[in-house]
Amino acid sequence: MSTTPLSVLDLIPRRSGDSTVTAVHNVIDLAQRAERFGYQRYWFAEHHLNPGVLGASPAVSISLVADATSTIRLGSAGVQLGHRQPLATVEEFGLLDAAYPGRLDLGLGRSFGRQKEKPEAEAAAAGGVAVHAYPGEGAALQVWILGASGGSSATVAGERGLRFAAGYHHSPSTVIDAVDAYRAAFVPSAELDRPHISVSADVVVGDSDEQAAVLASGYGLWVHGIRSGTGAITAITHDHADRVRSYELLAGEWARRGN
Repeated sequence: MSTTPLSVLDLIPRRSGDSTVTAVHNVIDLAQRAERFGYQRYWFAEHHLNPGVLGASPAVSISLVADATSTIRLGSAGVQLGHRQPLATVEEFGLLDAAYPGRLDLGLGRSFGRQKEKPEAEAAAAGGVAVHAYPGEGAALQVWILGASGGSSATVAGERGLRFAAGYHHSPSTVIDAVDAYRAAFVPSAELDRPHISVSADVVVGDSDEQAAVLASGYGLWVHGIRSGTGAITAITHDHADRVRSYELLAGEWARRGN
């Protein structure tokens, strides 16, 4: 039996020629199949202003698939706090936890874009105020901190004894630094008695090496389109059926090798 569980990170890709309706239906279908394939988690990323990526709100994305699944954990990877108010995020996930108890993960990260400067009075009113969030307080969800380097995110996650998700797909050359910084800073908490780490990876699987290479051929352009803001010409694999098959093959091989 596999000791390292597999999870899915979904940006809700919209391939060229497809509508938003088709993209949403594909997400629901993939989440249902991932649950059947044995994946432990289905997480949604947050991206904005890109026509090829529709995951603008992790909380809303979770709600799209929650009723269509029953056992797989659902979460964010992550909520970009540079774009959202922390209080609203707590309340949103508190509501989701009430509806789907024991299945929610709240992954928190920083946005890549720059925020506009807030007026001094507004900034003062927005910070340093203790509140009781209803819904939210007492919710039984897992909190994760996302990071791609050995910077403040890894340190904060370690010092507070939280789970840490290292973003290999964001910065492959610094992911080891991120993990090392998290482990070095880790202090046991009521939540965890030892470090707990998830590492992302870019994976495309086919029935042969040759097919996998063809399926993955558009991936580099897709990533470039997301990061440049020009749009994604394609999806992780262009056809939804190929994407589903890729996850099925990966799960089968992962279980066979007993990872």
